[in-house]
Amino acid sequence: MSATLIINARVVNEGRTVEADVRLRDGRIAQVGQGLTCYGDEELVDAAGRYLLPGVIDTRAPAPAVGADHLAAVGITSCLGLSAAAAAGLVNHAGDAPRPPADDEAPVDLQAALDAVLDDRDTLEALVERVMHASARRFQVAERGYIREDWWADLVLVDLELPTVARVVTTWVNGEKVWDDGRVLDACPGRQLDFAR
Repeated sequence: MSATLIINARVVNEGRTVEADVRLRDGRIAQVGQGLTCYGDEELVDAAGRYLLPGVIDTRAPAPAVGADHLAAVGITSCLGLSAAAAAGLVNHAGDAPRPPADDEAPVDLQAALDAVLDDRDTLEALVERVMHASARRFQVAERGYIREDWWADLVLVDLELPTVARVVTTWVNGEKVWDDGRVLDACPGRQLDFAR
């Protein structure tokens, strides 16, 4: 497993945005703080001017033509309607017996949601609450959907200054980069999700 230190990020989580550094180790968020020191075995990511969000938990099955690489590119780190085979090791999945989403669930479109933030029709804090936090709570996805120490490191780094299709700069699944600067990486950190009981 790789180790990463993300510095100077605008962390959006639990109703607020704060400048912070986030350390990823062994697939989890090891530390959130300010002025963290980079260790020799860590990749350093300078997120200055960018926003770090919890990874998107998509509760619906994607269209058959949509691959796991596309999901990672748009910030989806977990998909409840995805089988293990379709996840291709890239994103987290519910297994071969997916949990059925509620009929009123809409597909996640992070790019459109970020457009609404830029147009002042929404805030990043409200977006994270509605898309990431609420999905984790509603479907009882264990230790995901928030940026908390000791929770799984499913994260999305976005840059609101970039064109729509490039706003998701980096996606981490279980602490491993799966999407970075416009390309899918050769990583297979996805795993079957656990659900709180």
